[in-house]
Amino acid sequence: MDKSSRNLGLMELYQLAKQVTNVYGTLCLTANIKLTLPSSFDNSGGGSGNVNLKSIIYLAVSDICKTIPQLSVSVLDIDTTTPKFLQIHSLDLNNLISFQHCKNRQDISDILENEIKTVYDLNNRSMPLWRLKVITFEEITDEISIIFDMDHIIADGISTTILMKQLIKYLNHHAMNNNNNNTATTEVISNNIVNINLDELVLNGALDQRTPHHPGLLELMPVIVKHILVPTFLQKYIYGTPSFWAGEKPAVKENHNTRVKVLQYDQLPALLSKCRDNNTTPHAAIYMAIVMATLKVYGNDLQLSGATPYSARKYCEPVISDEEVGNFVSGYDRVKDYKYSFLSEPLNFWSECKQYKQEISQYLIKGIKLTNMLKHVGSFPQQWSDFWLKRLESFPFGRNCSFEFSDLGNVDFGCKDSSNDGADEQQPFHLKSAIFAQSANVVGSTFNINTITTNEILQISLTWQQDAISDENATLLINNLNEILNNIVSSF
Repeated sequence: MDKSSRNLGLMELYQLAKQVTNVYGTLCLTANIKLTLPSSFDNSGGGSGNVNLKSIIYLAVSDICKTIPQLSVSVLDIDTTTPKFLQIHSLDLNNLISFQHCKNRQDISDILENEIKTVYDLNNRSMPLWRLKVITFEEITDEISIIFDMDHIIADGISTTILMKQLIKYLNHHAMNNNNNNTATTEVISNNIVNINLDELVLNGALDQRTPHHPGLLELMPVIVKHILVPTFLQKYIYGTPSFWAGEKPAVKENHNTRVKVLQYDQLPALLSKCRDNNTTPHAAIYMAIVMATLKVYGNDLQLSGATPYSARKYCEPVISDEEVGNFVSGYDRVKDYKYSFLSEPLNFWSECKQYKQEISQYLIKGIKLTNMLKHVGSFPQQWSDFWLKRLESFPFGRNCSFEFSDLGNVDFGCKDSSNDGADEQQPFHLKSAIFAQSANVVGSTFNINTITTNEILQISLTWQQDAISDENATLLINNLNEILNNIVSSF
């Protein structure tokens, strides 16, 4: 029997409100994988027709579903003031895993776009909030891609990497155990159903229940006065109206419709070296390169608002493990006037990087307190929906920032099987690189830059709401970003 679990926490309600309001889709991590035993996984006919590949994927997914509670939950009572998680006792992997056969990797952006547009039916309590797509290729039969897509309610960006690490570990375990025999082939029929032991698999508490950093009265009062006591129509006269750049066309009340472009940056080691030489981080350098790329497309002199999500795990008591899946995110917003000509000078660029790095490090605790102010949004669902839709009136072009930079950093996906002392490259499923992407938010950032590094390969995805920027300028943005990063390496 399915079992009612705990109430949603503040960040989980925050994400659920996006879904109820239809302003956001999903997030996903894509693993680009080299098959070191390609003869065991002949993809010439497509993945779904390859019984051995399908079997091993089913076995691996079954294993992680039995150990990670977020993979067997849906949401209950979404029309009430206290939505809860529902733990599902049985999953049918045939409804959660799909296969697609493509010519080559040039189709990946279109596939990602479709995935993060496709939301989960929150009214279907029997279905969990994730899915898996396995992509095989006509022209590269010794490689596959796996897209692990999920609702932001159950996972943050770091959680996508945790899930993919576990999946790769179990894929290699089963592939090595079943190499050169038919065990996996015979087991697939009986392994599409996963039974969950709900007594042993228990959801831990939400972020707001596990951090000591909550706003005090002096921190709350200015927010209460502005957003509760002062009528909306007077707020812009008392507090002014933000003036940052927010896209090409105003946002309107509509469903999310995300566009995607992907870039692989191939000079990461040189960029890392440059950052070390200038006492800053690659994160800061990429942030400022995003600023410059935006200025190069939309004007030399602009005010930009950049949002940077960050992990709040280490600011909980006890510290939340990097192995736990959940939504443990806060954010830093930076509003500043920039000039392209100023940032084009290397000394100015590196100085701005250092300033950004210092600002965000000093803000981390304050940001978590601000996140926990969500407690005062009001009753769910109506006031939480209003929380999102009021942005259409209170921010430039109805968007709360110019861009969001979600950086998962450098992630090591090397999970060696206990029986294998060799290199990762010798494992049947060797993860070469990964792509992190997420839906645009209709009333959020004008565009998102999402990054992840593995094996010294930096993958960048650009996502935006249709018409927030034109497709042509999106191409210019990501090409400019690549060019500016190259210039940093060669000239800065």
